[in-house]
Amino acid sequence: MAVGHRALLDLHARAFNARDPETFAANLGAGAVVYQDGAVAGQGPEAARRLVRQEFARAAAATVWELDTGERVMLEWSDAERGGEAVGVLRVAVDGERVQSVRFDHDRALVERLVSLGRRPA
Repeated sequence: MAVGHRALLDLHARAFNARDPETFAANLGAGAVVYQDGAVAGQGPEAARRLVRQEFARAAAATVWELDTGERVMLEWSDAERGGEAVGVLRVAVDGERVQSVRFDHDRALVERLVSLGRRPA
């Protein structure tokens, strides 16, 4: 049974909030490409673990948002208690049950645009 994009993104947000890089990387295949701010940062689960650990220092919490285009993304927030400001976005490309690519982006204009286009799904 295919897990799908929505379920994997929800799993990534929960793993991020639990500070659990192992679960975060569990659905990445060895060939999954990991991007950071538009550049290739590595491949496979180990690259994802390394980058998500860096994200833990930058962001306090993550939530899944749905954009008005229907795309779902994970937004990273500076402060879990007060909401804070969005400081990053994570996008995943999924094929069946495996993540094919993960994109961590921190461009302020991009993050602000995505926040303005989206809402937190119920």
